[in-house]
Amino acid sequence: MTTKLPPTVVPVNAHMAGDMITILVLVEEGDTMEDVARKVAYQTVGRRVREQHRPLVVRHHGSDLPADLTVLDAGIAPRCNIHVRYAD
Repeated sequence: MTTKLPPTVVPVNAHMAGDMITILVLVEEGDTMEDVARKVAYQTVGRRVREQHRPLVVRHHGSDLPADLTVLDAGIAPRCNIHVRYAD
């Protein structure tokens, strides 16, 4: 019998372009960058950041990450800083 472990939660320090503050966001190792961007945007867009109808991009260590890359595969560890912005 295989026991399924709960997803590992990774707390990250996130900044959304256009926001004046950074926020703590809980993501899971299996979340894609699309999921991560959505979680950050949920906390900021429509509150302190104007909504735009463009895709969101996650930036980590100076590189934009592919939307289908997972938190685990991107090497995002607890308390890492990430930046989210609207695509150009």
